[in-house]
Amino acid sequence: MTGPERPPGSHRRVRDTNRIAVLIASLVGIAIAAILVSIALQKRGEPAHNTAPASSPNPLEGHSPLGSASPPESQAAPSSAPVSPSVSPPPSSSAPVSPPPAATSGAASQTSSAPAPLPALDVLNDSRITGLAARASATFRAAGWNVATVGNFRGPDVPETTVFYPDGERAAADRLAAAFGIDRVRLATSELSSANLTVALARDWARDH
Repeated sequence: MTGPERPPGSHRRVRDTNRIAVLIASLVGIAIAAILVSIALQKRGEPAHNTAPASSPNPLEGHSPLGSASPPESQAAPSSAPVSPSVSPPPSSSAPVSPPPAATSGAASQTSSAPAPLPALDVLNDSRITGLAARASATFRAAGWNVATVGNFRGPDVPETTVFYPDGERAAADRLAAAFGIDRVRLATSELSSANLTVALARDWARDH
């Protein structure tokens, strides 16, 4: 005796339904088993294999990653202390600097007031006393005069020691006469030097010096 006849394809649908149910049950079982394993591992202090790994401590914690390292504290922020600007010395000028007018006028006055160089002396003996001209020459040199010639006087005899001067040297002759107590000063004749003062020594020189 046979049962009622089933429509075609019903057996296939039943088999497919059974397979899906079995597959779902398997997946549920696998999920439950995974959850249980994870709970058991967490209780032991071990991370589950299917969970994200715990973040390991960064050995460079507190440091910025390479390329973004923060500068040292001394370089992180500019110093707030005011920076005084450097003062460069004024450029030196190569142009000559003229002295102040007062200094220039003072130098000119000193130059103009400087005494003219004294003429040299020709010391000539007209006393007939041997060595008198040499001794007088030493006296003149000791006083700073330049003696050019020492010898005998060839002109007319002089009554007393006389200073002969060439043109333009009267002041020097007066200076010499005043320094050594000579009273007689005359203009030089053509026989005497036209550049030097001539001292013609008489016997009074030996008496007074």
